[in-house]
Amino acid sequence: MILGLVMVAALCVAIPYTTGFMHASELGGCHFPVGPLFLLVILVLPLSWVVGQIARRWALTPQENLIVTAMMLVAAGIPTFGLALYVFPVMTGPFYMASFENKWEEIFFQYLPTWIAPEPGSTAIRWFYDGAPPGVAWPWGEWATPLIAWTILTFGFYLAMFCLGAIVRKQWVQRENLIFPLVQLPLEMVMPQRRDISAVPFFRNKLLWIGFAIPFIIHNLNALHEYVPGIPLMQLQGIRFLSGITSRPWRFLASPLYVHFSVIGFAYFLTTEISLSLWIFWWFGRLQHVAFDAVGRQPVLRKVEENQYQGAFIVYVAYGLWVARGHLREMWEGFVRRRGRPRDDSPEAMSVTVAFWGLIIAGAIVVVWLNVAGMSVLVAVLTYLIFLVICWGMARLVVESGILFAKAVQMRPSVILTGFAGSAHFAPVDLTILNFTEYVYMYDLKSFLMPQIMHSLKIADEARIDRRHMYYAIIAAVGAAVLISYWASLNVAYAKGALAMHSWFFISGPRGNAERLKSMLINETGIETDRLIALGVGAALCAILIRARQLFLWFPLHPIAYVVGTGFEASRMWFPFLFGWAAKALVTRYGSVGLYRTLQVPFLGLVLGEYTVAGIWLIIDAITGKIGHRVFP
Repeated sequence: MILGLVMVAALCVAIPYTTGFMHASELGGCHFPVGPLFLLVILVLPLSWVVGQIARRWALTPQENLIVTAMMLVAAGIPTFGLALYVFPVMTGPFYMASFENKWEEIFFQYLPTWIAPEPGSTAIRWFYDGAPPGVAWPWGEWATPLIAWTILTFGFYLAMFCLGAIVRKQWVQRENLIFPLVQLPLEMVMPQRRDISAVPFFRNKLLWIGFAIPFIIHNLNALHEYVPGIPLMQLQGIRFLSGITSRPWRFLASPLYVHFSVIGFAYFLTTEISLSLWIFWWFGRLQHVAFDAVGRQPVLRKVEENQYQGAFIVYVAYGLWVARGHLREMWEGFVRRRGRPRDDSPEAMSVTVAFWGLIIAGAIVVVWLNVAGMSVLVAVLTYLIFLVICWGMARLVVESGILFAKAVQMRPSVILTGFAGSAHFAPVDLTILNFTEYVYMYDLKSFLMPQIMHSLKIADEARIDRRHMYYAIIAAVGAAVLISYWASLNVAYAKGALAMHSWFFISGPRGNAERLKSMLINETGIETDRLIALGVGAALCAILIRARQLFLWFPLHPIAYVVGTGFEASRMWFPFLFGWAAKALVTRYGSVGLYRTLQVPFLGLVLGEYTVAGIWLIIDAITGKIGHRVFP
């Protein structure tokens, strides 16, 4: 655990600088982040080997290496999208950027409690954006009250996720046997005796290095181009596809094309139904835009598109609950009737009693916090329930599909509640507090904690690690990550000035969030039929897909892709998933099971190669002072 905490500290100190200031490859920016795998490859495994050569009894076992890996996985997102790089801008941005023109102060400042941020106009906020003057002590004390307040809310949300993970583990890992594609690589690397993929030890397999070499060579050449422009560049991101089509309505077929070798590698491990469906539904969404533009209804589609995917997400979660109803009933009966530890839950990360009471206590913390901030109890309870829906849905999406950049932007509570009832039915203070809190915990979820908790439990099962020991380790990692991320984020901001840092985190994001709140408060809306119809259409289509898969074994489309098959992140994934689907489909159709299993190794090599080269160039860029160079993601 000590080594794991050291690695966690290294990530949490580095990420606010590399992501927040350097605009470099994101060490914690997806559901299987670069940082943990890179440190596992260059530090943890080599250190374990060296120590083993010196004194065999001190060498880390594969189980201990995997615990370190799990600790890094749960911690990597916290310094970035998962908490720190969102909570500080939401506390400071609106107060720093408020002006006579945007009228934020008169529109919503009155609804914010004084303890939610440092005092407006204070040096804590001004120096956060402008940078602290040289030789002046930084105003740490002004952050004590707001950070304690936000940490209490963070504890409530994180407690809910740990408890929910303990409740659903058995259903997803054992009963449904979900794929968990994103943890296959560290399991193969660390456990040579596992050999689920190849009889040859992982790092001695020549096919691994063939796959590794492809992204390693291409990304190295592209990185050298950043320093020596004469070296040819192979464009891998934002490639213009069908951009020559400019006439209406067909211009909406134009789509960016991204080549992410890691996504291709993970896609090979999925069922062909999932990998096929993701790019199919991306183009289904494009065709929707074409059809609506052809009949002059494009503005309507833009308005209600998120509601369509809300309906699909809700049905996807509801179906998962229905499938798990037997397991959940058993868990609930164990909680209600026994009031102690059930006979069959002793191996779980938490006893059923602790898990259910934890969910209740977490809900109480969240609801009380939001109510003290000014939100009504009803809206606070609905917010907590929506958060649990997001936790279930996001975790299930990631562990079943391996989608690195899955998000649930459309599931923000403010979008759902105002979509159902209209903004006019909510008090301005409800919308204000909801806007600030959901931006941190329920908006940009590509570094969400819940999937990493499930990954850790899957690793524990595969490596036969005591689940409670795993939970102790990752809980310690999360606690350390929160505190170190606070310190590191403030250090970078005061040293560099947030105005000189990543514009999305510190300027565009908080400004857009404040403008959205202003719009909700000024432009009150009632119940909008278009939105409800769109939600119903999305729900119905997802239900039809689920039912079709039950009735027809040959049905090729999976509802999970319909849930995530739109938006910017889908535009980054559709081509790699097409490539991964085509490769697997050809191998399974014209090859053999043996060939399919053999080729799993080079596809894992694609992931290892891209992540390794991303980490190497991040170090080089940090040494040379290069800003804005990203390899992956």
